[in-house]
Amino acid sequence: MDTVEATRFLVESYPEVGPKYEELMRNWVLDAGGPGIYTVFGSTVGPLVFDRLVQTSEVDEAGLRRFFQVIEMLCKTGDRSVRNFVAVEVAEEVVTKPKEWLRTASRLMGPCFRRECARVEEHLRNQLR
Repeated sequence: MDTVEATRFLVESYPEVGPKYEELMRNWVLDAGGPGIYTVFGSTVGPLVFDRLVQTSEVDEAGLRRFFQVIEMLCKTGDRSVRNFVAVEVAEEVVTKPKEWLRTASRLMGPCFRRECARVEEHLRNQLR
């Protein structure tokens, strides 16, 4: 799966972001190809997931399970660019969340994304040394 397919998969997996995605597409002027996966995620799915699922006092396990299923699919079937997106845009965000949230989240992650999070967490720890 390349980044164009992965972007489509993200948007199709979250129909509730349709209006935001349509607005993004209407207002996109930078290039004819449309916004890439980082922009689409950061403008649509990312805020939905990280604002609604993470910033609340109660953990939405069903919402997180759905999110991690989508991310696991990208992690397992994505090409190098998609896997880089998973590491940079998603795993870095996830591993910096509060530890109590991470305990719940880690139970819901698939094995590919869990390994990616561990790799990113180790990388971030090494940067702090």
